[in-house]
Amino acid sequence: SSDVCSSDLGYKSLLVIGAVPVEEHFVKFSNMCVPIYVFISGYGLSLSEGKLSRQLKRISKLFIVYLPIFLIGSLAVIYGKGIPPVAEEFFLNGIAVSHSYNNHWWFIPMYAMLLLIFPILEKSVGHAKYIVPILLLLKIGGKFGLSEYETYTGYRIVGCCLNTIYTLSVYAVVFYAGILCVQHRRVSAIYQRFCRYVKSSNIFISLLILFAMIVISDTVPNYGLFSFVFTPVILPALLKVAGGKYMKILGNLSTHIWLSHGILLMFIRPFFNEMGYSILNYVSFVLYCILLSCVLKKLFSFSV
Repeated sequence: SSDVCSSDLGYKSLLVIGAVPVEEHFVKFSNMCVPIYVFISGYGLSLSEGKLSRQLKRISKLFIVYLPIFLIGSLAVIYGKGIPPVAEEFFLNGIAVSHSYNNHWWFIPMYAMLLLIFPILEKSVGHAKYIVPILLLLKIGGKFGLSEYETYTGYRIVGCCLNTIYTLSVYAVVFYAGILCVQHRRVSAIYQRFCRYVKSSNIFISLLILFAMIVISDTVPNYGLFSFVFTPVILPALLKVAGGKYMKILGNLSTHIWLSHGILLMFIRPFFNEMGYSILNYVSFVLYCILLSCVLKKLFSFSV
């Protein structure tokens, strides 16, 4: 969002609130997308079959969608941007350990690791007091290892793996919170009650909830990572405002949008300078992403 809305890049705003362009308020609000998605993943997986074989199948489906987009995107970056082709870098990006061709692919290895450790986390719910400290130690170890190895060319793959482990440890806590929410009936009942209340309320309440979340995201430091706590009110509010039918269509395209939008941005960013206004950049970029994702989904008709 910041790449198409930021005033630092010289884009104009249609409205300024408190000396800050309104689009940048929404940029901060969008930082909650990944934590909420990770929380919902833990929550949803805990409601379904958690066998390792099932998670391996999910990972294989993800990579079936990723690989064609990777091949198209990487060739576009190498030849379109004149980046020298390096076999090692191509391989590391191909297995999603590195994301030097498209920094938006950082989520792939982390999400795959979450799926792999899900059966363990699910079975360890009764020992949560031991799991959380282990995840925090993993974060510290990954951070230390990353600082030691990522700058050494000879240890490139080690640095990439440590980076994934560090990112995993950050979001594993959020993922685990989703699992705990299902396993503890009282918490799950509160979660469902909030969802039902927002769903049954009018659109004004939903808009008020989203406005409150934007205000909180502007004022609370590091709010993005902990925003998953508000999932039971944010998600139904978005469905109410945007319309469940349209959100379902976007949901079916979401994997393709996520995997391809970074590559697309590299090539259409010069056109944003001509339009100038942030909101026009954002709306046109979303439309381009949807169009490209429809084409990719049609050509490579796999579902995740």
